[in-house]
Amino acid sequence: MNKMFRYDYYRMTGKEYKLCFKSIIEILFKHNLKYMWVIRKLQAPSCKLTKKVFEVYRYCLGKKYGIDFHADTSVGKGFAMFHAYCITINPRCVIGNNVNIAKGATLGASMRGKYSGCPTIGNKVYIGINSTIVGNVKIGNNVIIAPNAYVNRDIPDNSVAVGNPAVVYPRDNATDGYINFTV
Repeated sequence: MNKMFRYDYYRMTGKEYKLCFKSIIEILFKHNLKYMWVIRKLQAPSCKLTKKVFEVYRYCLGKKYGIDFHADTSVGKGFAMFHAYCITINPRCVIGNNVNIAKGATLGASMRGKYSGCPTIGNKVYIGINSTIVGNVKIGNNVIIAPNAYVNRDIPDNSVAVGNPAVVYPRDNATDGYINFTV
């Protein structure tokens, strides 16, 4: 099993991955685990035929659950999708370690202006339900993007971004209680 998926599994379940019937059933029936397993399989080196099969499977799962998240996306260890429906992540985004993303979140590109490009997400970041991060912005470490927030500018470390457009509130230990089972 891919080492990166073991980190993702631990972040999403709170349990160490063991190759056993229970873990396999959990992956088969929990779509967030299944989707991350496919992504990590696609990121690992393998033959062209295997990659094509997993790419078709990723596409089918994405259509079924409304997830648009490519294997080309740079994702750190311990990525966790909770309530993984309608999540959109641009393939050029860079995502750090121990990041949580919730239902309806979008990490998208901007094609004009000074923030033209894709977001870079730091470590220990919680991205809330229906939040949107757009453009070449840097999200610092230990940051909460609140539900329904619209972020189109840089967010410093140790802060909470709330609202549309996002207003930043500095907070030490911002993600305490939000980012569990860190790796």
